[in-house]
Parts: sequence; structure tokens; C-alpha cells
Amino acid sequence: MIASSYYDKALSNFKAAKIIFRMAVNDEEQLNLVAYHLQQSLELAIKHILACNGAPIQKTHDIDQLINYAKHSNIDLYLTPYLLEKSDVISTWEEKTRYVLGFIIEAKRLNQTINEMDNYFLILSKKLTY
Repeated sequence: MIASSYYDKALSNFKAAKIIFRMAVNDEEQLNLVAYHLQQSLELAIKHILACNGAPIQKTHDIDQLINYAKHSNIDLYLTPYLLEKSDVISTWEEKTRYVLGFIIEAKRLNQTINEMDNYFLILSKKLTY
């Protein structure tokens, strides 16, 4: 299926993260791919909400910057407390997982983020009209 919205792309990245996570088993490079796809998923979900609210799409991978833009625009992103609290860390995964040699992320942190993203997409499925 070809993505027709940022939401579709967000879901595709999230599905990829979950598939890779199940297969990664102590492989740091595969875990880095999981982190990268989780960051992309959250970024694209936020961009979808912004677009649905008529906001111009920001050309950034910085999730905190997108969150601040949404706040200033009075746009509710429906983020869970965990995703809000960890947004600065998740935001770094786009760059660190691709460019920082020796970067390692704990599977436990990824698992928690996957669970939170599951909750987030459940919330979005109820809140958004496509």
C-alpha cells in the first residue's frame, strides 16, 4: 500500500519498528533501526495532525520543535505523558542511530516506547478524522 498521508507513513514506520524489534534480539544495529523508525513514526504522526489543522508542514526532524509549534498554534497533538516527557530523547534517535558510531539504545527503552506508541495510535484513531 502506498501512503497517502503522513499518518499512513507514521503507521508504516511504526509497523516496521515493531517487526524489527521482534527480530532484533541483542543486535544493537537492529535496535538502532527500531529507534529510527519510532522517531520517524512520531514525527510523521505529529506532522499529520498539524496538516489536518491547516498548519504548514515544518521541515524539521525535531519533535520538540514540532510540539512547540503545535502549542503556539493551539493544536492538540494528543500526546501521552510519556511521549511528551521523552520527546527530546526520541527526537535525537533520527540522527544518532544513523550517524553516531557506537550508539547503543536499550531494548527496554524501545519496548516502553513501542507500548506508548501503541497507545498513541489508539488515541489518534479515535480523535482524528481522515
